[in-house]
Amino acid sequence: MTRCGLTPLTTPAPAPVRHDQEWLNKRVDLPGGYRTSRRDVLRLTSLAAGVGCFWVAGTRAKAMSFASPQALLNALMPPPVRGRHTTRVVTRRA
Repeated sequence: MTRCGLTPLTTPAPAPVRHDQEWLNKRVDLPGGYRTSRRDVLRLTSLAAGVGCFWVAGTRAKAMSFASPQALLNALMPPPVRGRHTTRVVTRRA
């Protein structure tokens, strides 16, 4: 059914075959006689990377306690440097 409640006279075209999905679902032989899919390998690699990040943060908790949110923002996005040709308004006192 469409939005207006009418049934189309023709059937919709089948979805195109996605080759990247087929590639991810292919089986991979691992050492020791184990088999898995590429999708599972990517999933486990992502999980291992996340665990590694938490491990590094946990083992360096003392150093991370000194980092303030403002210091992290300054490290990621340093303030713009003023050039030599900036104009300043100088007022003299009488």
